[in-house]
Amino acid sequence: MRINKISGKNIASLSKEFSIDLTLDKYKQDNIFAIVGNTGTGKSTILDTICLALYQTSARYSDYKLVLNDQIENIISRGQKEAYAKVEFTNDLGDTYAVTFNIAKTKNKNISKGLIIEEIDKTTGLVVREVSEGTYSKVQEQIINLIGINFEQFIKVVILPQNKFSRFLQSNDKERAEILGSISNGDIYKKISEKIYKEFIVKNDKIEEVNEKLKELEQKNVLTTEDEETFNQKLDANAKVLKEVQKSKNDIIHLDKNIESCQEQSKTQLDIEEQIKNLAREKQESSKDFLVNDIYEDIKCNIYLKENIADLSSKHEELVRKIENNQEQLTDIVSKLGDTDKKLKML
Repeated sequence: MRINKISGKNIASLSKEFSIDLTLDKYKQDNIFAIVGNTGTGKSTILDTICLALYQTSARYSDYKLVLNDQIENIISRGQKEAYAKVEFTNDLGDTYAVTFNIAKTKNKNISKGLIIEEIDKTTGLVVREVSEGTYSKVQEQIINLIGINFEQFIKVVILPQNKFSRFLQSNDKERAEILGSISNGDIYKKISEKIYKEFIVKNDKIEEVNEKLKELEQKNVLTTEDEETFNQKLDANAKVLKEVQKSKNDIIHLDKNIESCQEQSKTQLDIEEQIKNLAREKQESSKDFLVNDIYEDIKCNIYLKENIADLSSKHEELVRKIENNQEQLTDIVSKLGDTDKKLKML
């Protein structure tokens, strides 16, 4: 964390508005400076302003808790009714924020308070947006999360109150570890360490479990002389059985080959029988063809004879008609000759 600007108004002895810009070259040049001045001029008030803005309390107040009704006269400048404390800082993640704490007196002698967080553009220095979330107490928790350490740790390592500079040195080991862990982001290493330890426990348990199983197996594998003889006898018996099984396997392979040979011979025989059947069938069909040819020739001959007979019959019929026609002509001639003979006789 780096504090960039400190500003305020009406905070204790600093009754006017003030601002300190630590980003100026005169502060950044040597990276170290001193706040000097006479007693009562506001040196400690500058540190109080930082604490008020970030944690709403200061080391000068009892128990480091801001009880506003009791401490209001010590916070607001005398004769004033309102005040504010503002700090702009850049956290370990490189993000820049401005936190403003406002307090005011009311008519009934009570006080009002406000707390605002704003995100700041690192280049322009202007406000980007307000990021305050929830109630007043929620915003206080949000500020602590952005800074990375709480107030007790802050006044031990960042701002040491007067006469209490040895507080960090006098802290016990646990307190110093927590403080150093917070300011160095040591929580990450703590989480890594816890994770490694958990994994170690899991792996170690598995190793022990495996070792237990190995012991059990070793105990089971310890054989007496009698057990060893029995085991060897069983091995010999198993070897004999294995040999017989191998012999049976070879016999089966030989039988399989014989069966395959018989199947081939049977197939060959079947092929020969099929060929004989085909030849017989072809012969039978050939004989049928010869018979059919003879019948066909006879039929052709009969058809030829029938055709000749029909032709002769036709010629016979034609001759008969011619003979009949000649007979008619002859009869007509005979008739004419009779008529002529009668005429001749009449002459």
